[in-house]
Amino acid sequence: NPRLALAKEGVELCKREGIDFILGVGGGSAIDSSKAISYGLAEPEKDVWELFEKKRTAQKFLPIASVLTIAAAGSETSNSCVITNEETKEKRSYNDDIARPKFAIMNPELTYSVSKYQTGAGTADIFAHTYMRYLTPDASFLGDQYCVGTLKTVVKYGPIAVNDPKNYEARAELMLAGSFSHNDLTSIGRAGMPKGGEHGLEQQMSGMYDTAHGAGLSVMMPAMLNYIINHGNEAQVARVAQFATDVFEVD
Repeated sequence: NPRLALAKEGVELCKREGIDFILGVGGGSAIDSSKAISYGLAEPEKDVWELFEKKRTAQKFLPIASVLTIAAAGSETSNSCVITNEETKEKRSYNDDIARPKFAIMNPELTYSVSKYQTGAGTADIFAHTYMRYLTPDASFLGDQYCVGTLKTVVKYGPIAVNDPKNYEARAELMLAGSFSHNDLTSIGRAGMPKGGEHGLEQQMSGMYDTAHGAGLSVMMPAMLNYIINHGNEAQVARVAQFATDVFEVD
């Protein structure tokens, strides 16, 4: 998990060295940490945690880029940044288009060494980013097709990557799906994103227990779907049924 104390340490290091460009190398935690450092460095007179508490809006951001080493969070192309405050055990997000990386270097071979566990967790994270958008109402037909294609790609290639870690095709497809799951393409035609949901719940789990984000999501998603089925309105239940038929080809 990206940590606030380390981000603040990074800000101080960048000040001393006169850094004006940040390259995040790694997965979501490394890239989100780079974003948090950039926020803090661009407005050094302000407390960066205030952004995540929603007490203010960022006015400046130093340019960053990314070298991706795990297919998971999609931070390499997203406007999102998540950070954990170790003192309060809170994990919060802040989204702003100024934080999108200028470029992302994505070589699937860099993900060959990712463990089975983290490959599975990353796959679950990609799936969650996409299905939460799919379940959001007021979608366009094209937006749904982007989601369904991404979800079916994850369902197909996730298990292959777990069991055959040096399978280039599987690693490449997952890496591309990870970026597309969170670069807002799958949000086309949607009125807005759901408030809270499995991501909001899992963020608190990760903040409290240092859980791998995707692992927590793999617990939250089935629970969330069951909740919708048992407590949702007719349209929400119908949407879950459509999800089952479109993605998993349930009869």
